[in-house]
Amino acid sequence: MKTSRGYGNLMVVLVLLFGVLISCEAFAEDTVERMGNKAISFSFNSFKVDDLIFGIGGKYWLSQNTTLIGSFDLETSRDKSESSGGVPTTSELRGLGGGVSLGVERHFRPIKPVSPYLGAQIRYFKARDTANNESTGNVSNQTALITQYGADAIIGAEYWFTGHVTLAAQYTYGVTYEFTRDKTVSNGSTLISVKRSGYDVGTSASALILSLYF
Repeated sequence: MKTSRGYGNLMVVLVLLFGVLISCEAFAEDTVERMGNKAISFSFNSFKVDDLIFGIGGKYWLSQNTTLIGSFDLETSRDKSESSGGVPTTSELRGLGGGVSLGVERHFRPIKPVSPYLGAQIRYFKARDTANNESTGNVSNQTALITQYGADAIIGAEYWFTGHVTLAAQYTYGVTYEFTRDKTVSNGSTLISVKRSGYDVGTSASALILSLYF
C-alpha cells in the first residue's frame, strides 16, 4: 500500500510539474534576450541555517547573447559542540565573510525558453573565522583572517518563467589564491601568529540564481 501511494503521489507531482512547465512555456513565448535588458539577481549557494551563503547582484545585456554580471556575496557559518570526557570542553566556531565578483556570460538559445550559457568571472573575498575553546581553567581563541583572489569558468542554464522572472543553475570551476593569517591566544597571551598562502584549483561554488528583469 505504501508503495502504490508513493507512486500515486509521484504521478501527481509530475503532472503538476508538467502543467507548470507548459504554463511557463506559454508565458515565455514572447521572451527574447535583448540588448539593454537589466536585472536584479539573488544567488543562493547554501540553505543551511548555520551555513548561509548568498549574494545580491545584477545583470546587464550587452548584446543579444552577451551579459555583464556582478555580485556582492555574504557568507556566515556557526558550529558549537560540547564534550564531557575527562575534561569538559566547549568549542564554538564562527565565520563571517564577504566579497565581490565581476564577469561575463555568453548565452546560447537552441531550445526556448531555456538559455544555456558559458562565462568567466574574477572575484575577491575576505573572511574572519574564530574558534573559541573553553575547558576547566583554560580559555583559548583562534582567529584566521582570510583573503582570496580567484578566477572561474562558468557553465549554467537560465530558465525564463516570464519575461521578467528567470531562474538559473550554474557551476563554477577555477583557481583561487588564498592568504591566511592565524593567531592563537590562550588566557590573554598570544602564543602563535602564523602567515601562510597557497593556490587551490577546483569547483569554487554552485548556485541557484533568481533574476528579476525590469
